[in-house]
Amino acid sequence: MPTACPLVLASRWLCRRPLPERSRTTDLFHDVAKLAEARRDDVSNMLGATEATIELAVQRALSLYPRLRICGHSQRLFSRASRRPEIVAKINAAGPDILWGRHGRPARAVLRGAQSPRLHRVGIIKTSGGLFDFLSGKNRRAPNWMQAAGLEWAHRTFLEPQRLAGRYLMTNPHAAFLLLTRTRQLALSEREDRTPADVADDRHGGSSA
Repeated sequence: MPTACPLVLASRWLCRRPLPERSRTTDLFHDVAKLAEARRDDVSNMLGATEATIELAVQRALSLYPRLRICGHSQRLFSRASRRPEIVAKINAAGPDILWGRHGRPARAVLRGAQSPRLHRVGIIKTSGGLFDFLSGKNRRAPNWMQAAGLEWAHRTFLEPQRLAGRYLMTNPHAAFLLLTRTRQLALSEREDRTPADVADDRHGGSSA
């Protein structure tokens, strides 16, 4: 499930079966925490952000969900190569069902890339953006209308211009270029590969099977 609104909008424009909606990571955390409390066997680990922010985020999570099992938390980042083996070993020892990781772009790429196979005792790795800032109360979430319009990035930039303005100025145009070129090429290729059965299936709402 995508977390970015532009992906949903692009899928509606380019794909014959568009994405139904996006998944907001902060909302997802609360949904998962409620389910974990009910099951009493799901364990979470929280990694990233500053020491003060991650401590407050854990305290707030446990105050909201007292039966939530958080097996560990740390502000240490995967971007520091010398610390990666130590961090991986501690996470594997804890064996969380879900690892919520809040990192900037370089560390996030490391977490989802080279380090992911080494985290063999982790059920799911979920990179988390501003989750810990919101959960700790450090930052306010965007108003509902901004969330619905896909403008949360603008709200976050307003709150933290020094940290985020340069990043978004560099990444947003590049992401838009990829959506308008490569994604469109894939969508056109998909349409060309459609068979008469696919067309009939679409006309009947996907119920021909």
